[in-house]
Amino acid sequence: MANEEHLTLLKKGVEIWNRWRERNPAITPDFSRANLQEMSLCKFNFSRADLKNANLKGADLRSADLEGANLKEANLDRAKLSRAFLMRANLNRSSCIAAFLNKVDLTEASLIEADFLEAEFIEANLKNANFRRVSLFAANLRLADISGANFREASLNDADLCGANLSEADFHKADLSGADLRGANFSKTKLVEVDLSRTQALGANFAEATLTGACLEDWNINSHTKLDDIDCQYIYLRSPNQERRPSDGEFAPGEFTKLFQKALSTVDLIFRNGVDWEALLISLEKLRIEAEGVELSIQAIENKNDGAFVVRVNVPPEANKAEVEKFAETGI
Repeated sequence: MANEEHLTLLKKGVEIWNRWRERNPAITPDFSRANLQEMSLCKFNFSRADLKNANLKGADLRSADLEGANLKEANLDRAKLSRAFLMRANLNRSSCIAAFLNKVDLTEASLIEADFLEAEFIEANLKNANFRRVSLFAANLRLADISGANFREASLNDADLCGANLSEADFHKADLSGADLRGANFSKTKLVEVDLSRTQALGANFAEATLTGACLEDWNINSHTKLDDIDCQYIYLRSPNQERRPSDGEFAPGEFTKLFQKALSTVDLIFRNGVDWEALLISLEKLRIEAEGVELSIQAIENKNDGAFVVRVNVPPEANKAEVEKFAETGI
């Protein structure tokens, strides 16, 4: 429970509170489970404070110092955190309840190396925030505005970014593997050396994005995915940094877009220990029936000379390629 003395000092205002912090640097403020809902806490020094389970719903924390603060399971719904400093803050899920930051305002906030494991940022405003090296594993950022934000070297694997606006953000060397990017806006976004393997990017907008050095293993796109005017010199089709395309040199202008627009109508099925051809054909026929007559045919077969085969299958543009791959793997 929160320390009553600390709560009393807090309510005396920012000047008295910050002066007390300066004079008592060794004391860790305890606001665990405190009800600070809707409070005005602009510019307060909460560095290293214990705010676990605190109710900060709607609190005004603009320009507050939350460096290294423990915000596990805190409720930050609709809190104002623009220009706040949250470097190395901990907001991850420690039991069954994640940090709640739905509709939170983190405009231009600094969150370097903070931990947001499984946190919720639904419809949050994260414009121009600094998320460098932040952990957002399995976080929910649906419909969030992340435009112009810095996500360099951040971990967003398995995150939910459906419908989020990430235009002009910087994801250099970030990990987005397994993320759900359906309907997300990546226009003019820097995705240099980003891991996009196993992402669901159906209907996402990558127009004018930079994708040089990205890993696109099992990248799931469809005819509604926008690939116009992408800036890309080379990519990798296998992680980590394997199967470079082109194998030598760089893509000519527009070549990347042409390559992947063509790939929209195919699925690569990888068999690492040989192929039971009869079982594969039976499996494809079963899938055609399950999918109410979807047309499937084998376009090409590649022997990788290590016992592995790649079977390229033609599928309609509207087909769910991830489902085709899953069915082929489990149905054989």
